[in-house]
Amino acid sequence: MANSYRTATRAAVHRANAYYFGPDHVLSAGSRRLDLGMAVAVLRAVLSVLLVAGLLVLVLFTDLRLFGGRWPTLALVMVCTPFAVGAWWHLRRRRRAEAESEAESEAGSAAGSECETETESPPAG
Repeated sequence: MANSYRTATRAAVHRANAYYFGPDHVLSAGSRRLDLGMAVAVLRAVLSVLLVAGLLVLVLFTDLRLFGGRWPTLALVMVCTPFAVGAWWHLRRRRRAEAESEAESEAGSAAGSECETETESPPAG
């Protein structure tokens, strides 16, 4: 989906460039460097698929049979593993966000208490 958005955005940029500056105006090529966020997302997706494939191979090699046969076991692995991986990523991200918000609130409360002590001055006498 990201690639289709990127392609559509580039096409829109070229059309706008031709409309506003003329068809002879040349755009700079821009940088073609690796986006770290995209690389991490691809790595996570590949690991999720490999985990499902690995568990399927493990079930096949161990000849594990639940619910009376091999097919229900394979179906269970194929359905439950992606849900488990998604839940794990969600909880991991949520815990990280909560920890960051707690750290920000602690830093904000410490800065707020410093401001309060700085504004208080002893009475002149």
